[in-house]
Amino acid sequence: MQKIASLLQCKKVLQPFGQSLALRSCRTYRHLIPHYLALGLLLACAGLPAWADSFDMGLKLYAERHYDTAARYFLEAAKRSDSPILHYYLADSYLKLDRFSEAQAEYQKVLAIAPNSQAARLSQVGLQELRNILNGTHPKHWAQAGQVLSDKPDRYQGSPIEGDNYLDLVTEGGKIVRWSLKKQPLKVFIETSPRGIRNFQPAYISRVRQALDVWTAVLDHQISFMPTSNKEQADLRVTWVNGIDTRGHQDESGTDYTAGLTLPKVSNSQLQGMDIRLATFDIQGHPQSSETIYAVAVHEFGHGLGLLGHSDNPKDIMYAQNESVVMPTKRDRNTLRQLYSKAADVDNLPPDSRVVDPNRQAALDKKAEQDLQRLEKLANEKGSALNWLNLGVAYYQKSKNLSADQASQNHPLYIKALEATSKAILLEPNNALGYHKRSLVYQELGEYSHALEDIQHASQIEPHEAEFYMLQAWYLANLGQNGQARNALNTFLIYQPSAAHSQDVARIQARIQQNTTRNP
Repeated sequence: MQKIASLLQCKKVLQPFGQSLALRSCRTYRHLIPHYLALGLLLACAGLPAWADSFDMGLKLYAERHYDTAARYFLEAAKRSDSPILHYYLADSYLKLDRFSEAQAEYQKVLAIAPNSQAARLSQVGLQELRNILNGTHPKHWAQAGQVLSDKPDRYQGSPIEGDNYLDLVTEGGKIVRWSLKKQPLKVFIETSPRGIRNFQPAYISRVRQALDVWTAVLDHQISFMPTSNKEQADLRVTWVNGIDTRGHQDESGTDYTAGLTLPKVSNSQLQGMDIRLATFDIQGHPQSSETIYAVAVHEFGHGLGLLGHSDNPKDIMYAQNESVVMPTKRDRNTLRQLYSKAADVDNLPPDSRVVDPNRQAALDKKAEQDLQRLEKLANEKGSALNWLNLGVAYYQKSKNLSADQASQNHPLYIKALEATSKAILLEPNNALGYHKRSLVYQELGEYSHALEDIQHASQIEPHEAEFYMLQAWYLANLGQNGQARNALNTFLIYQPSAAHSQDVARIQARIQQNTTRNP
């Protein structure tokens, strides 16, 4: 009762004036000047609620800047009360720990519980600070974003990994593809005002943010996220579509799904980003509920963190289709932790910063061959567009390992890649990915006219996909059509201005210059 007695003493010296509360004198908290702490003490003292003891301990730890431990006490108190001040302090602790998504959720909870309270006004201040971070005007947090911390371990170190996992099913040809724990927080863009999207609901936004927090907890907060309004600078980019693959398709188990899609962006063995698309309608044309959006977002964020395949157990959140599962199971948690416990083959650090194991490539080649055989079996047995597309991509990836002497238009890998991607297009003519992937095969063959035709078709289906315009510029430049190449490149840079000094843009500009020199 000593802690509660100290709270009672504080109650006598808190006096409101104007729009704030002044802390005149308090033996226990006299070193704390901010008026929002005075408000917290006043609310904690009133009526000696059951959560007062946990709240009191949280305040002391908060005052000593032990925000991580303070947050645990505030969270414990919040389990027994919906008091807005509890959620405010929990949010503020999360903010100071750079746990931005969780902070935002708690601030918004305060606004929902007591919109006209002092705690709500203070939460608005906290949300403004978050907006400053989002807009890049908060130097303390923005300076930390995206920096490589050399003294930070790059492998998961947390809860013991005990029990089953399915890591072998979710690696890309055996490669470990994940985000570096040295380069945090990851910047997250969530589209808030989509154009031309029917059934979009603002409630979806908070559900997507909650889904992101689920995975933060799985990795014991060793991975963190920061909101950004700049889509091109984001690591994870969430956008909305009315539906995915309008004809519908089947996964390897033969079940239809169109709820979400995650596309990794990898260039020169470096992870550039993850594009996550969420559909507002299901395959039957029914509007998605916010609960379904949450379940799908949890699943897609699992892909976004590096789980690039699916579990074989329908009870897992990473099973191909199971919207009734809304939280990662122990197998899901074990798998993500295993992924981040291993050295990355591909991550968001420069490739030359990674130490290459000479024996690793042989193991990867063996795994890639096994995966290729599995994909061939799936495509021939199931006959779905997705399986044919995956098979075509696998053939294409393998063809890139051919030597200059081996590479020729008659090589079986090129022929098989074209056949597989063409079958995918035949089954799903409105899927831009099929045309995109087939254009890459044509590019390897030097057939730029066919490549251009395919990528222009892909742009008609998805006119806002920046990469398609970059490829158009490259194909046009190789066809000597400099004016159109410049136009396509300018369109690409409108969508992705941060890429102005990239190697891809420099390569296109160099080819255009070569054409100009040869044919002035």
